[in-house]
Amino acid sequence: MAKAAPVVARRGRPPRSDAPDGRARLIAAARDVFGSQGYGSTTVQDLVKAAGVNPPTLYHHFDGKAGLFVAAAEDAYAPVLSRFQEAVAGETEFAAALEALLSAAVTLMDTERALARMFMVIQFEYPRRPELRDGLRPLLRTYREFFDSLAALAPDSLAPTPRARIDLSRALVTILTGLNNEALLLPNARDFAGLVRSTRALLGLPTGD
Repeated sequence: MAKAAPVVARRGRPPRSDAPDGRARLIAAARDVFGSQGYGSTTVQDLVKAAGVNPPTLYHHFDGKAGLFVAAAEDAYAPVLSRFQEAVAGETEFAAALEALLSAAVTLMDTERALARMFMVIQFEYPRRPELRDGLRPLLRTYREFFDSLAALAPDSLAPTPRARIDLSRALVTILTGLNNEALLLPNARDFAGLVRSTRALLGLPTGD
């Protein structure tokens, strides 16, 4: 009986880190890793390990860690800004637009709660990281312009001067930022709806009770 030919172990191919979804996987992983560890404490190795790719893939798609952070920030803000714009579309009264915005914030927190961490990291890192500033500036400008358009709906009694309207826009950003940051401290995600309800009451808006 002839002996069976010895089995020759073939060297397996390395994982294809240049797959078409490599960029998307890196961005999704970066949102989670940066959101939980911050920018300074995150290494390239942390990012590629979380994404399941190799370092050359990261440098193929992005200008290093900073470039990936900016891309992850854009990816985090995109659904939020889109949801906010959809919520207030067609509203011509300031109070109605603000109410729609706060309702959208509750819905968004129910479905995209992980974004809150990334937002906090972006706000913390922007003023202190020169390597991120240029990349993040257009993104944050677009976000603030949305609130400028919302403040433009306010009656003159609430914003009697152009300066007051700018201040109102910044106050709106502060309210949404504060709600976002507080969401991270709540023991139960359902408590966020109650927080927004109280914010509506403070602003003189219907609470839905």
